[in-house]
Amino acid sequence: MWIGSSRQNKAKPLAIKWPDEPIKALGVYYSYDPELLHDNNFIEKLDGIKNLINIWSSRSLSIYGEVTVIKSLIIPKFVYITSLLPTPKNIIKELNRLLFRFLWKGVDKTTRLSVVNEYEKGGFKTIDILRDND
Repeated sequence: MWIGSSRQNKAKPLAIKWPDEPIKALGVYYSYDPELLHDNNFIEKLDGIKNLINIWSSRSLSIYGEVTVIKSLIIPKFVYITSLLPTPKNIIKELNRLLFRFLWKGVDKTTRLSVVNEYEKGGFKTIDILRDND
């Protein structure tokens, strides 16, 4: 992959096999095509999270158990990728929607702010990605 001002260069010097498809390094896809970059990194992660949520939804966890699943299994899947690439706002909104739907098994039963509060304030100390991201 050419970088910088030469990124549109199609030359393939030095008899090196130059890739035409996205490159995957350390679990992250890199590409000049923003649509491929978006699909390979974010949509793929969201699909994995949906599968994980389906697995954990079938168990009868307490709300504390669900918060633990969110904080220890779901959020870490996104932290690395979002620290490397600019994350579209719609992806963050979708992830937040999935998290709260998992937490309440449907529509919210109370305000999100009350769930995010500290234990001492009656909350569950969970994560609201939209609020934390602003």
